[in-house]
Amino acid sequence: MLATRVLRRGRFCACHTVSLCGNGGSTRIATGGGSQRQRRFLSDGMDAFMEFEREMALKRRKENPDRFLAPVGPLTPPVKPKDDECCHLDCPNCVLLVYQEKLLEYELSLQSQNQRQKLEVPAPKYDLSFYASKDDEELSDARQKLLAEADRAVFKVAANDVISAPHQTADGAWRSVRHIDLHIRDDQQELVSEQASNIGVYVPNDPSVVERMLAHLHIDDPNVIYAAEPLTSSAENNQQQSSLQHKGFQQRPFARAGTVHDALVWTFDLDSTPRPSFLRCLAAYASDENDVVALLTPQTAEAIQAERPHQHVTVADIFDRFPSVRLSFAEFFQIAPPNAPRYYTVSSSRQFIPDTVSITLGLCKTDELPLPRCSSYLAMLKLGDAIRASFYQSSFVFPFHDHRPIMLISAGTGIAPFRAFLQDLEHENSTSPHQHRPAYMFYGCRNADLDFLYAGDFQQARDAGVLDQLHVEFSGESGRPKRVCVRCSQR
Repeated sequence: MLATRVLRRGRFCACHTVSLCGNGGSTRIATGGGSQRQRRFLSDGMDAFMEFEREMALKRRKENPDRFLAPVGPLTPPVKPKDDECCHLDCPNCVLLVYQEKLLEYELSLQSQNQRQKLEVPAPKYDLSFYASKDDEELSDARQKLLAEADRAVFKVAANDVISAPHQTADGAWRSVRHIDLHIRDDQQELVSEQASNIGVYVPNDPSVVERMLAHLHIDDPNVIYAAEPLTSSAENNQQQSSLQHKGFQQRPFARAGTVHDALVWTFDLDSTPRPSFLRCLAAYASDENDVVALLTPQTAEAIQAERPHQHVTVADIFDRFPSVRLSFAEFFQIAPPNAPRYYTVSSSRQFIPDTVSITLGLCKTDELPLPRCSSYLAMLKLGDAIRASFYQSSFVFPFHDHRPIMLISAGTGIAPFRAFLQDLEHENSTSPHQHRPAYMFYGCRNADLDFLYAGDFQQARDAGVLDQLHVEFSGESGRPKRVCVRCSQR
């Protein structure tokens, strides 16, 4: 077997390797003659080259979708040139290259047509009913209860204090830390387990985006009440509810009942850049063929984002860009991206302070990376403001039933759960004074004056004997070691 390199020179040069079998000895192929065997070899080499060019063309289309508009509707299939039509002089306008480009466009047009034919309106997941107001006589007691539950999952801000002032770090980022307290009313106690160690915060959509979506969905009265009943089997629905209760999750705000305006503010994520799967669902509601093709293109959102790099693309922007997309609120409810909560570790103990849940919020901002939406939202909250949140228990909880000595090791805002543990230790000591548990704390930060978080709490705990030992290392201060090594021995 002989491996032969086939070279093409010029603007579209490429190198290919083909294998030829001989009956012993070497086989020599000359590329300058006119025999049938030579033409067959040149044809095989050209086919390989055409395949290479095809792959490169597809790659260029993927990297720059705006430069290559997808054809609308099937084109006429091109006629392949004969072998003797190519002069083999590597000219930029080679008939074979032109044929390959037309063939690719034809195949893409067929794909577009097939996708359009396969497009179907997504199957509904919910059965929606609408009512004039919360006092509507047709609104069942169960749905009235859902509306009341949505109002209960609102927690007021009792404190929002800076515990580490904004300061610039060695990497050029500006960092700060805030401590936020949420008040838990008596009627909210059952929503927050005593073992709740994580809080999920929901961020409302931008009011201007909500107003634009009200117009796009042709909603005349945003205060109309809706009730959404899942279209799943009773067994499957019960299994989903059991799973939610087991994990400690609560449903998204207004996921089952509320006003249309409430849903657009809280239930769906309208502010984040929509995913291709959502755009494909929208394509089924578009009447313009060009809009359909664009919505089916995976890079559409990225292409729009490239036009406005300093402003992210929202769901409302997609509706602005493709005006032929028309659907009702009930249809939008079936496909809209859900508003997922942002999770934070709880930094307080419900055993120690039953009516308060605390969050330790670390903020980091650079020129290239602004503050995340939820962090910015929480940082701007004022005393008396309210947030919507859910709580659940993680596996990282205080070991109430294990009284062996405990060692706590953390750095930076990683101290948040250990502040809760510290309060659990204090509660444990007060309720069982004769069963003191040895506790040791190792903490690392940059500077004692800038980011030694909760310094007073931990020093007071050490002085009171709640902590047996407190070791703090400051990596940002001159003359101090940059690392701390903790050796543990078990007897």
